[in-house]
Amino acid sequence: MKPPVISIVTPTFNRCDTISRCIDSAVAFCRAGNINDLSEMIVVDDCSTDGTVDLVAEKYADLIQKGWLRLVTRWENHGFLSTRNLGVRHASGDWVIFLDSDDEIIPDTASKMIDYMTNVTQSFLYFRCLDGNTRTLIGPATETHQISYPAYINSGTPAEAL
Repeated sequence: MKPPVISIVTPTFNRCDTISRCIDSAVAFCRAGNINDLSEMIVVDDCSTDGTVDLVAEKYADLIQKGWLRLVTRWENHGFLSTRNLGVRHASGDWVIFLDSDDEIIPDTASKMIDYMTNVTQSFLYFRCLDGNTRTLIGPATETHQISYPAYINSGTPAEAL
């Protein structure tokens, strides 16, 4: 099977202080998974006023020019979910990874995650997320978690976020 094409969608609003860490982690993740040519990142700014757009445009101009990073800007604030949905509309990958602008994706998990995505048949995946104190934020599915769409929840899958 061929490796999946991955779109990393990052909604952002006034995250000038964290967006570089986020983008750098996505770049490292794709390099570690050897999928630079099979990936893209879409950063959707929801009308930031703190210089987030300028920072991304200047610091990552080379990635924007290469077409790996797309910066979509809004001129009115529409909120997190609408901004995330706009990012998905710009995505062209087989898989979408939502990476919040104050989070990082762990590069060491790339090869396992890509292998997993290549061989899985589920249409929806959740991966374990850890907070800054390494506490699990999403655990395994239980009887109390009722999901109305196809999902596969497994706290042992090989992708994590900080």
